[in-house]
Parts: sequence; C-alpha cells; structure tokens
Amino acid sequence: MASNGDAERKGLHSGLRDEEEVMGSPKSAVFNLQTVASPKTSIPKVLVPFARVLEENKLRLPLIGEVKIDVLWGICKKIWSWTVGISLTLLIVVAFGLLDAVIPTDIISKATLIEVLNQIVTTGFTMLCLYVHPERCCHAYMLYRWSPSDIQKLREAYSKNATKKPHEWVHFLVIVIMLQLNCIGQYALFILNVVYIAEERPPVHVLSWLAVALGCAIGAGVYKNHSPLGRDYEVAPTAPSNELKRTHEV
Repeated sequence: MASNGDAERKGLHSGLRDEEEVMGSPKSAVFNLQTVASPKTSIPKVLVPFARVLEENKLRLPLIGEVKIDVLWGICKKIWSWTVGISLTLLIVVAFGLLDAVIPTDIISKATLIEVLNQIVTTGFTMLCLYVHPERCCHAYMLYRWSPSDIQKLREAYSKNATKKPHEWVHFLVIVIMLQLNCIGQYALFILNVVYIAEERPPVHVLSWLAVALGCAIGAGVYKNHSPLGRDYEVAPTAPSNELKRTHEV
C-alpha cells in the first residue's frame, strides 16, 4: 500500500518543466511531449533531432563550434530584455514629448522614431508569446483531459504551493482563457503593424487589441494571486489512509 502511494506521488509531482525555472531555458517552454501525449504515442520524427539537441544541451554553430544551450539561451534572454526594455522606455518618453529637444529631426522625424520603437516593442512581445504559447496550449489540453498527473502539473503552474484548491478546474479555466486571449491579442497587434503603415493603421483596432493583450495578461496575474488559487487551504486526509483505518477496524 505504501509503495503504491509513493509511486503515485512520484508520478503526480513529475514536473512539466523538468526541474527548470518557468522561463529558465528552452526545456521549460518546449514541454515534454512524451508526458503530455499518451504513453503509447512517440514523438513525431520531425521533432526527434530537436529533442536530441535539448537532451544533450549542446548546439553546433558554424565558425563557433559547440555551445551549451543554457548559456546561449541566457545570452538571448538578456539581449531580449534589454532591447524591449530600452525600446519601450524610449517609446513612452518620445511619445509624451520629453525628448523633443534632443531628437535630430533633420535625420529622423519624431513620427518615424515612434514607429520604429513601436515595431521593435511589438515584435519583442510577439516573440515572447510564440515562446510561451505552446506551453499554454498544453495546459489547455491538460485542463480538457484532467488526469491526475495533469491536475498536479496545473497546480504547480497556477496554484500557490501547488496544492489543491476549491473549484480549481473553473479557476484554471479562467486563467487559461485569459492567457490564450493575451497571445491572440498580441498576434493581432503584430499583424496590424505588418499590414498597415503608421498613417493607415486603424487606431480603434490597435487600441482594442492592445487592451485585450495587456488586459488579459494583467488580469491573469491578478486572478491567480487573489482568487482561491493564491490562498492557503488545509489539506484534508487522503482516501488511502481512511481505507487503511477501516481495514484495521475490521
């Protein structure tokens, strides 16, 4: 009885991220397809080389040689964060006219500078959505399947202390929907930026999709922290212990 319980707990706590941080490396975003799929289903042949590269944690680059993926990913994260952070800050400052005195208007106009910064910021956040969207789709599938291992993985992703919460399926559904809308809104903003030039871009559509993307991202974080998922609850005794107690009484 104890060995079965230990095996079950081990299966429940086998994390989706393979002991990586939430945004630690590509392993945390490219989830384990063997865990998500049925045990009889193998990884598609197209993904086998990619899975092997992730497992070996090495990547061979021309003129450079072998590079560890974790090191390369850390450099890419820093480049992304600095690029998006600086561009977003400059976009806000320039849009409010705080740098009008120092902008070289004979080289670049204020409108052109705002458009360049806007394109950089939009592309950066779209890349982030492309990174996290596969895992969010995986969580949506887990929510639909709702097996014991899926439940624990969803708790590890969204519940405080990864413990059971009241009506947790409904709360998971709310967060998953908002995170999906966040990605969809960001993709729509990117398409608007690519299809239309700055002068022809419909401001109503831009503001609407910006509200969806930004509002759903903030809403998901607030809901996660202030809903029952972000609170502490006492854990009730498990069923096996009660069954064992009744067995001894008989």
